[in-house]
Amino acid sequence: MYRRLVALSGWLIVGVLLLSGAPEGWAQPTPTDGVFVRGPDGTVYAVSRGSRIRLAPSGDANLLNGLQDGPTAATVDELNAAVASLVPPPAISNPAETLIGQSARVCAGLGEPAFQAEVTGADWQKTVANRPATGNSMYVIIFLNMTNLSSAETAPYRGGSASVALTDERGRRFDGDVGGALFGFQNDLAAANGLMTFIAQIRPGVAEPRVIGFEVAPDVQRLTLVSPGQC
Repeated sequence: MYRRLVALSGWLIVGVLLLSGAPEGWAQPTPTDGVFVRGPDGTVYAVSRGSRIRLAPSGDANLLNGLQDGPTAATVDELNAAVASLVPPPAISNPAETLIGQSARVCAGLGEPAFQAEVTGADWQKTVANRPATGNSMYVIIFLNMTNLSSAETAPYRGGSASVALTDERGRRFDGDVGGALFGFQNDLAAANGLMTFIAQIRPGVAEPRVIGFEVAPDVQRLTLVSPGQC
């Protein structure tokens, strides 16, 4: 009878512990890999594969006064992502390539015939058709398929202005002047590539290849095909 009471008492103790929670030291939760844990003395550790890695700050705390607030990280993964988000993107050696594959509905001005322009190729050059770009500017040469969306045969330019333009990541706009200072350049560029100029008309619903050059700032990084006017 005594043994039976002892056994029952033991099971009662286990049951109470399970219901009320084991005292500290009985069962500790296993930290997830990659989390930061603060110890009782304020020391911070990173948990990795069953081990704790002490994080030891160094440097003068006054240096923080000159820094702006960045992202908050509670885990190693979040810390890596935060650091990556603050790293500036690498400089692009050929900004013209950022145009390839872009498509836009374009026109030379309000009420002018619209075209669908699709960039099939692009190049970044200082000298094209024996003509160096002015000053420190660079040439962006783009090859497009231009589809006439209007109901009449027309050319993708009006009043000397092409129906396509470029903007960069700073919002600066660059135009490809077809009827003014770059008229001869655009003609030479088209002839050198065996293509018709922007002045040549395109039938309704027909897509034809065209090439056009732009003088752009040398520090552009990303370019976007846009319409000079509202279509």
